[in-house]
Amino acid sequence: MRIVIARYVWYQEGMYADFRSVIDRWPKPSIAQFAEDVGIHYVTAQVMRHRNSIGPDHWPAVVDAAQRRGFSEITLELLCRLRAERFKRSRSGEECAA
Repeated sequence: MRIVIARYVWYQEGMYADFRSVIDRWPKPSIAQFAEDVGIHYVTAQVMRHRNSIGPDHWPAVVDAAQRRGFSEITLELLCRLRAERFKRSRSGEECAA
């Protein structure tokens, strides 16, 4: 019970560290559920998670799917912030280019 509460609080506070954590917000199996909700192939979702990247062309569908699931914390602003942070890390040499 405590794990569920901690996870709920973690997500509600908007502590998304990266795109992988956005995909993992979906119920298990998260990649399959994410792919179905967003309307993409499973393999596409799998590659997104592996690369830790969701292309901006998919953002509206991701946000719409998140809203339908009640994940109101997943917004275009969040996705934009995650991309900016990733770009900033890659420019500073903290992350390998994907």
